[in-house]
Amino acid sequence: MVSGGIIPQPAVSPLAINGFVFPIEPLVDVRGGKNIVKTTVPGLDGTVKEFLGFDDYVIMVNVIIEGATRSDVLAQLEAVIKIWKIEESLVILCPKTAEYGIDRVVFESFDHPETEGMPSTERLTLRFVSDKEYDFEVI
Repeated sequence: MVSGGIIPQPAVSPLAINGFVFPIEPLVDVRGGKNIVKTTVPGLDGTVKEFLGFDDYVIMVNVIIEGATRSDVLAQLEAVIKIWKIEESLVILCPKTAEYGIDRVVFESFDHPETEGMPSTERLTLRFVSDKEYDFEVI
């Protein structure tokens, strides 16, 4: 048992991306990081660290797509691929990501491993990074 530490665990959460609601609640894992520059200084053990800010959050989503028929599964899979092809920030509605203030993401990549012996089921791992809208003034 770890005391005083945080043990990250994926949570089952309702999930909607740009209005597409995943019918089976997926496992959602949120990861955060810092931007730190490490500089080696001759004669010192270790490095000097300079904190520059926070990385984007990485959101990993493990999805199961099931259907009564193979064509039902393929239709849902096609909807996910259609969202992946969008080349702009997407709206995410999910209690887990809302805890971190994440309401927009970019769909970075996906994995679609073979699901042997289950013709009406597909498993996907979707990778998103958090996004924010910024107003930049052109000078």
